[in-house]
Amino acid sequence: MRKIISLLLIFTAFIGIPAIADITSDSLLMELKSSRKNKEKSILLNNLSQSFKNSHIDSAVFYARKGYDYAVSVKYPLGIAENAASLGDYYVIYDSLKSARKYYSIASDYFEELGMDFDYAQVSMVIGNIYLSQGNHSEALYYYHRSQLISEELNFNTILPHVYNNSGIIYGDLEEKDKALSYYLKAYEGFKEINLKEYTAHAVSNIASIYRQDGKDSLAMEYYTESLSMFKETNNLVDAASVLTELGQYEILKKNYPKALVYYNEAYDLIYNQESDYLGPRSRAMVMILGNLGRVHFFLGNKDKAIDNLEESLKMAMANHYADWIETSTFELSKIYESEGKYARALNYFKTYEQYGDSILNENSIKRITQLEMQFDFDKKMKEIELEDAIKEAKQQRKEFIYILLIGLGVFIAIIAFLLFANQRNKTAKVELKRSNLKLEHDKLQQELEHKNKELATNVMYLLSKNEFITSTAEKLTQAKLNFKKENQKIIQDVIRDLLMNSSKDVWKEFEVRFQEVHSDFYNNLNVKYPDLTPNEKKICAFLRLNMSTKDISAITYQSVRSINMARFRLRKKMELETDENLVSILSQI
Repeated sequence: MRKIISLLLIFTAFIGIPAIADITSDSLLMELKSSRKNKEKSILLNNLSQSFKNSHIDSAVFYARKGYDYAVSVKYPLGIAENAASLGDYYVIYDSLKSARKYYSIASDYFEELGMDFDYAQVSMVIGNIYLSQGNHSEALYYYHRSQLISEELNFNTILPHVYNNSGIIYGDLEEKDKALSYYLKAYEGFKEINLKEYTAHAVSNIASIYRQDGKDSLAMEYYTESLSMFKETNNLVDAASVLTELGQYEILKKNYPKALVYYNEAYDLIYNQESDYLGPRSRAMVMILGNLGRVHFFLGNKDKAIDNLEESLKMAMANHYADWIETSTFELSKIYESEGKYARALNYFKTYEQYGDSILNENSIKRITQLEMQFDFDKKMKEIELEDAIKEAKQQRKEFIYILLIGLGVFIAIIAFLLFANQRNKTAKVELKRSNLKLEHDKLQQELEHKNKELATNVMYLLSKNEFITSTAEKLTQAKLNFKKENQKIIQDVIRDLLMNSSKDVWKEFEVRFQEVHSDFYNNLNVKYPDLTPNEKKICAFLRLNMSTKDISAITYQSVRSINMARFRLRKKMELETDENLVSILSQI
């Protein structure tokens, strides 16, 4: 049974430009003429090429090539990728797989660079398909591996089943049946999940072929029967006929020739009498069906029918150079003619059989050598893939280690920063507390100072008031003494003397002593800053330091208010104060 290859070489529906069936080439040409020269022009050219794909392939290639060259000239990666992918499609249609592979490879590189993972995985698979169709299994598997890795990582379920199916074919050709079966089963599940019945049927048929090779005939027949139903349902009658051939072969092995005949006749009818969607060659399927019909008729004793079928099969096999079926048909014909006593004809067929038998033997020897070479290339490629995976894994581990290291370093820096911040915050809090305490202390001292200033001013006023009262009383008593009797005048004079003795003779000196107790450095600082001040001006400065009014100073110094104002004017002049500067504020800072 031939294995079904899920090639999907033309994949415009999956990658690159979306379907543009509703956009005519004329409208695109008009848009192209009116478009400016920018990067998007390359995409417009690609759209135009797609519109010609099904009608004028040469025009499609022309515009895709133009779009590709333009994208390269303006260095537009997306335009390069899209047009390269389209050119790959078109060269597949031309059956120029080398050129197709070249442009798909360019598209793959740019899709990878752009981070367009789905397109990258799809193109990698298609490059693998090209290599598989050319018999280069090692390169095909390399690209399938690339596609499989990213598709499994990102769950590209429309790509994976095709990759699994075709990887299974490679392992099957290398006679690694367990691996082949594993991939076919994955392909089956994948196709079934996305409801691609025809491809599901291919996977089921390939699974059946592995079970058949392993001698698990009953299990193989179950899968062949299932795939037969699916092929009929999807109108793929040629593949359905091939499955019927396998079912017939199974019945021949059981010597159930009537049942085998039913299968082969049905297969024959499907090929000859039914319309099918299959567009590939049918000759090999017909050769197999006719050859097996001939064998079954011979087993059933229908020699004439057997000869007719076998000779028709041989004729078609000779025309298409199917050496294996030339050998089979000539051997069966030689046996039939020998049984009828027609030895000359039997001998001729037997000679042909031997000729092709030797040819097939040589071909099998060459095939075995080729298979060994292919196995060597495959093993070499697998080691390269394993090495590449190991390098990628090492890079990933290194990247993860760097990430962990950076995260750890970041956490460590964050902890240090937090500790420094907390420490700085504590220091700031302490400084603020100290500053607050100093402010409180300063405010307290300021309040105490103001209190003492008020107390000092009050004391001075009290002394002045007391002196004024004593002096006034003494004057009154002196004036009234003459009106008293002589014996009482002496007593009045003693009272006047006692009063005058209790008055403060030098209020200023007493004021200065008390002032110095509160403002110990005031006079020193005043002398340093303003050395030319007179004693009277210094007194006024002291009174002003206590924030006393002109009226209060006048009362203390026994000078008129006008005199005090004049003294203040002269004081400002000596201190060289500006008009907007406050004399009391200046003195409060000394």
